[in-house]
Formats: sequence, structure tokens, C-alpha cells
Amino acid sequence: MRLGADPDQLDRLARSFAGAAASVRESARRVAAARDRAAGPGAAQRGVHRLLGESVVPLTRLGDLLAGRAADLRRRARFQRVASTPYPGVVTVHESHAGDGRWLGRVGPPDAATVVVLVPGVGTHLGHRRRLGREAVRLSEHLTVQHPDHPVTVYAWLGYDAPDSLLAGVDRRPAGDGARTLATDVAHLSAGGAGRIVLVGHSYGALVASRAVAAGLQVDELVLLGAPGLGVDDPGVLRVRPGGAVWSALEDDDPVAWVARTGVLHGPDPAGVARPLPTGDHGHSRYLSDQVLLDALGEVVVGRRP
Repeated sequence: MRLGADPDQLDRLARSFAGAAASVRESARRVAAARDRAAGPGAAQRGVHRLLGESVVPLTRLGDLLAGRAADLRRRARFQRVASTPYPGVVTVHESHAGDGRWLGRVGPPDAATVVVLVPGVGTHLGHRRRLGREAVRLSEHLTVQHPDHPVTVYAWLGYDAPDSLLAGVDRRPAGDGARTLATDVAHLSAGGAGRIVLVGHSYGALVASRAVAAGLQVDELVLLGAPGLGVDDPGVLRVRPGGAVWSALEDDDPVAWVARTGVLHGPDPAGVARPLPTGDHGHSRYLSDQVLLDALGEVVVGRRP
């Protein structure tokens, strides 16, 4: 995904271009002033006057080019905000209609040191942007209230073709394809300044997240919600950064948990490998609205979960 399509990042880049344009134009003005002072009858003066005069035009053109680029970036940022925000408080970073659709939404500033990435599961497609954005906003607001001293940005990530049904979710291949894209996108976030990465996968999305980490993606915490399995056959390949852990939350009456306990389809039961997170709700679809779990998840995000 083109993380540079984030409108806040586009505005920041526009300011850089505008600043460069102002500097170049000031240089052109000073060169023009020096050219005027160099005017005189002598051969040396004429040579300096001509040389300085030849510099003014390209400097002026460069300043105009940089200013035009800044204006274009500002227009793109405005369009991005107006045209593609699916839910109040969510900034669309990227959107495409490839496959079932690709979408990346952001809640919070683009430069927070701590980042949470939410990975959805079976049946998710571009038409679910509002739901995905609503979940990201809910988590972000919870973190702001519970941990106001720790700024966090939450990303809702839909970067793969999720299986259309529970039956289709037997196939591991979409998880592998999604894991590769997820690893690339999270690496872009790290390169952009995110120092602490918390990866949260729900349902089949937990498999995507696990496989990305198993393939070498560096994260601080890996959280699996309602996972149908660990996502890998060998728990030892799920290595997070020092001080972090693999966490799991499974509702007792979540039918997907029954699949996980068999250990047949998608690797071992996370409950036997990962550190547990408490839940207080029921079913498979309510993890990110479960207040008990959100309290515990918030502690994981800011690194305060014992």
C-alpha cells in the first residue's frame, strides 16, 4: 500500500516543498541584486554581470517548480480527506479496488511513536470500511482515556483478500499472501518513525499476523483475538522484540475457539502457547467492543501488562 497517500504526510511534504521554494526564490533575488551591483564598463564586471544574470532564470524556474509541487500536494491532501473518509475520525491512507478491495485507515497522528495495526478476518471486504474504522476509533478513544500520557496511532488494515466464508477459511494460502503484504506495510510504518509496533489480528486475521511475524516482521507485541489456531505449526518461530510477548484472547462460547482447540487446521491452540488476555463478552465478533478485553489490550499496547 502507498503509505505516502496519508493526507497528513502529504501536507507535511507540501510544507517542505514550499519551504524549499521560498529558499530558492530568496537565492534568486539575492543573485539578481548582486548582478545589478556588478554592472560596470570593465570586462571583468561585464563577465560577472552576465554569469549572475544567467543564474537568475534557472533559480526562478526552480522556485516556481517547487511551489507548484507544494500546491499540487496540498490539493491531493484535500481530495484525500474529502473523498475517502468512511467514518468520523478516520483518515484514509490508501484505498484500491483490487480483488475484494484494499484499505488502510488511520486514527491518530501519523507520527506517534506507538502504533497498533488491526488485521480483520473472514468475510471482510472494502464495503466494511465503516465497521473497521469504527473499531479503530473505539480502541483509540479507549487508549486516550485510559493512557492519556501515551500517544498511540491505530491503523485499520485491510491489505489482503480475506476468505469469503468460514469454510473457505480452511485454506492457509490467503493468510500467507496477506502476511507478505502486511510485513511490507508495517515495515513502512517503522521506517516512518514508529518505534513500538503492536499487531492485533482477529479471527483469520490472527493467522495473517502470526505468519507475518514468523516470516521475520519485527513487532513488540502480537495479539491474537478469536484465532482458529496459532497460524504456524512451530510456536518457536513467533519471535517478538525483547520484552514483548504473544497474547491470546478466546471467548469460551466462541465457535472458532473450538476449531483452535483441535489443533488440526491452523496449528496449535493459542491458549496453550500465548499469554492469556481476559474477556467479558460472548461470541466471535465482539472482541474489540469487550470492555474487559479493551482494558487488558490497552495495557499491552503501552507495555504495562504484567
